[in-house]
Amino acid sequence: MGFSTDLLFDVKGRQGELDELPLRKKHFSSTEIMIQATGNGGKIMGMTGKRNPYGTLGVIEEGAMADVLVYSANPLEDVAVVADYDNNLKLIINDGKVYMNTLQ
Repeated sequence: MGFSTDLLFDVKGRQGELDELPLRKKHFSSTEIMIQATGNGGKIMGMTGKRNPYGTLGVIEEGAMADVLVYSANPLEDVAVVADYDNNLKLIINDGKVYMNTLQ
C-alpha cells in the first residue's frame, strides 16, 4: 500500500491532503503509515519503468532522489505530526538545497 499527494488539488485543496495519514491509524501503526508514504511510494513510482523520470526513490542513499523533512516530533511514533506541518515541520531539504530551516 502506498500514499501520494502529487497533483491532486489546487493550492487550497492541497492543504488537507495529509489529513488522511492520521485516519490510517485505525488500521496501521504510525511506522507502517510512514513506510507507505515514503519507501512504498518510491517502489510504486519505480514500477513505472521507463516512465519513471526520477531514478531511485524511497531511500536516502547516494544517487537517489530524496527530500529530507525534519519534524519537531517523531512521525514514527505519531504520524499526525506530518499532517500538522504548519506547527511541526522544521527543515526541508530538496535536491541538496535547504528551503526552510526553523531549527533552533
